[in-house]
Amino acid sequence: MTQKSHQRKFVKYKKNRQQKDRLRFDFQITQLSYQGKFYASPGRVRLSWYEKNGLPLPALRPNQYWQLQLSLKQAHGYANPGSHNVEDSLFRQGIRATGYVRQPQTAKNLNQLKTGFMPWVQQQRFALFQHLQTLLQNQAGSGLLIALSLGIKHNISPQDRQTLQHTGTIHLLAISGLHIGLIAFWGVFLGHFFWLLSSSRNFLRIPTQRFSLWLGFLLALIYALLAGFAIPTQRALFMLGILFVGFWFLRAYSLRQVLLIAASLIVLFDPLAVLSPGFWLSFAAVSIILFGLSGRLQLSKPWLRIHWVIFIGLTPLLLFHFGQVPWTSALANLFAVPAISLIVPLALCSLLFSWLLPALGHPLLELTSWLLQTLMDILSEIAGYDWAVSHWAQPSIWLLLPALFAAFLLLLPRGFPARWTGLFWLLLLSPMAGSNRPAPGELWLTMLDVGQGLAMVVQTHKHVLIYDTGNRFSYSSMGERVVLPFLRQNKLQNIDILLVSHADQDHSGGAEEILQAMPVQKILTSAPAFFKTQQHIVQSCQQGQGWVWDGVEFELLHPDAQSTSSLLRKGNDRSCVLRIQNGDSVILLTGDIEKTAEAWLSMQNLEKLHATVLQVPHHGSHTSSTPDFIRAVQAQYALFATGYHNRFHLPKADIMQAYQQHGAKLLNTAHTGAILIKLNASGIKSVQPWRLQHQRYWHWSDNNCCNSGMQEPQLGVRMK
Repeated sequence: MTQKSHQRKFVKYKKNRQQKDRLRFDFQITQLSYQGKFYASPGRVRLSWYEKNGLPLPALRPNQYWQLQLSLKQAHGYANPGSHNVEDSLFRQGIRATGYVRQPQTAKNLNQLKTGFMPWVQQQRFALFQHLQTLLQNQAGSGLLIALSLGIKHNISPQDRQTLQHTGTIHLLAISGLHIGLIAFWGVFLGHFFWLLSSSRNFLRIPTQRFSLWLGFLLALIYALLAGFAIPTQRALFMLGILFVGFWFLRAYSLRQVLLIAASLIVLFDPLAVLSPGFWLSFAAVSIILFGLSGRLQLSKPWLRIHWVIFIGLTPLLLFHFGQVPWTSALANLFAVPAISLIVPLALCSLLFSWLLPALGHPLLELTSWLLQTLMDILSEIAGYDWAVSHWAQPSIWLLLPALFAAFLLLLPRGFPARWTGLFWLLLLSPMAGSNRPAPGELWLTMLDVGQGLAMVVQTHKHVLIYDTGNRFSYSSMGERVVLPFLRQNKLQNIDILLVSHADQDHSGGAEEILQAMPVQKILTSAPAFFKTQQHIVQSCQQGQGWVWDGVEFELLHPDAQSTSSLLRKGNDRSCVLRIQNGDSVILLTGDIEKTAEAWLSMQNLEKLHATVLQVPHHGSHTSSTPDFIRAVQAQYALFATGYHNRFHLPKADIMQAYQQHGAKLLNTAHTGAILIKLNASGIKSVQPWRLQHQRYWHWSDNNCCNSGMQEPQLGVRMK
């Protein structure tokens, strides 16, 4: 089975997310056939359905059966130091492949629905989602209202999501102990109230306490089902159920026992939950509260102490998982938590009344939406401060352990000896502690894995240069998702030169986020008009420009300002070509130059083309890498920056073979992830492919990716 082939599937719709001309959704493949033969199903896959040839996107519903032609590839993500690996997340969610719908005009709705209790719940949940969307018409606060009512977060704007992250209140969107506990409390209260008003005979059949507990748990269960039953929701419901069982049978369970039993049940039903940060954060938050508040002889202002305890206890874990510290989280949660405690019951009541009594429910929905938007306006003001959030390097497990010990010391009761020494242990997490940089005389080159694009970081002992910034998408850029996390992970605080080889989006798309997030002393580019900034020095790349950093020589070989050839003044052939020399070691960065620029370089700078490491021009396409150029470079290592199973089928097999014939070892970011090469004046010290050094058993791998015999893996669907 190859990517080019038409693959016919019978699929079952799970969930969807629509973005302009694309629909994203999860399918559970029940039957898979190709050329009349049936194959084992890969299970759950994530697909995109693009609007093509004027055909509108379909109205998909949960648990529908469709017959589609698909193109699939194994679930794959970018592999870089410091950034989130989508591949791991897909594995935790049970998604084994990704792809898209081929020839949408042949799609066929089989007009069948899966039956059963959970499919029925999914259908009702989807109906409520559509109902809310119709009533609210995407008005301010509607996305948050839907998230708190149904656990569907797709309609939250990127600005609101960022505000919640920067104020440490993103946990309020995860329907967990606070939300489930509130609904259970109101259920117990209402059950107690109405049972007392009922006939006295009912007291003899079922005691008031037991009836109220039963109603409280029932309402909490309904809310958990509406919310999608995510891990935080499961944890809260299991804990609540254990407590209620204890009350029902007059058994006393300690909160520690409840926590342990709930964790055991979740792992029993979903063993992969331990791979989710949410699993550890949700249980850690409850454990920290128990440790920070219990066993105290005197506890004044417990509400204030809860936020202080959570901030201190969770900071190391937030750094470990997300690489950031929201300094305003204690302040923001101080009024956000009470506000959400009021809004959640109001949101569910307004949802219920909008279904049963529209005249009352619609105004309540608008009121709830307005309250949420007002809350977001306040949080936005808090998040607007420059110091509201700090992005630091994600600590290793060996730094996390002393940081957790520091939090333990700081949360001990007053009067405990040496309690405040925990502050010194926390200094290990400082962004300046243990800064990772080359030794004097060394040069580090990192080609980041940004898919079909290019982004490279060059480090000397005291300086940093970025060569290209990756692609830009409608929802983010590689500068934000990959380049900045890498810089923070290596504790790099500023950039000396940002060099953008040319204006193509797959090379320049992430520049804006980098310029906004970090100080950049100078910008070099062949397209100065691309940068509309008054805050940075922007210069054109020109042949002959050069500088020396820490004994390492940098020189631009192209473009030539005096060239009269129009072919060298436009498109890919305008790419800035940078030569870096450290003693006998030479690196050649070429951007997307094509045959014309390669021929010009061979004539003008033939003696300077010989390189130890070459960034292969134009991702290994046929438009570049002429035999004369390959012969002139004679690279020991040829680095390809390509996307996994990209639609251009790069790098081309004959181009790779040509480099191999001249003794080059091939490395491709699509298979190796980020590539870190360390050089000194005498040669290469080490070559470190990130994906292979951080291998997990569910990762795709090619054991021959790092030797001269590397071949392009056969295209197709490979499942583990």
